[in-house]
Amino acid sequence: MRPTNHGSERLEPLVRPVAHAFLAYWSEGRDFVRAYAQKLTLGTDIESLRDGINPQMVGFLSQTLERATALPIRSHHAELATQGLLAMWMRIGMQALFNDRVSLAEAEDTLVMMTVGVFKALNSAATCR
Repeated sequence: MRPTNHGSERLEPLVRPVAHAFLAYWSEGRDFVRAYAQKLTLGTDIESLRDGINPQMVGFLSQTLERATALPIRSHHAELATQGLLAMWMRIGMQALFNDRVSLAEAEDTLVMMTVGVFKALNSAATCR
């Protein structure tokens, strides 16, 4: 990974163990993840789809984005990036668990690459202001 002025070269070693733990945890609870996802598809209201089904994770990730980038937490970029990251992790996790063509290693690499990319983009947007 090429170093940048924003310290993103340090992000991959931080994100990779989180991605690995996330996928391992989901793999161990594969049956629960399947049942929970099926339950959600039956009765999720539009507000939950818009805001996320885990407000604590939204708050945690928003704070993490604020600390890791120069963007204020109320920034539309940060709010949208939070929702996008959560959706991306969920969708890639679902692919890793339920799509035989996707390996856990590929899913982990993709999560790391795309998450680091989001942080780089947010830092770039913040410094262009």
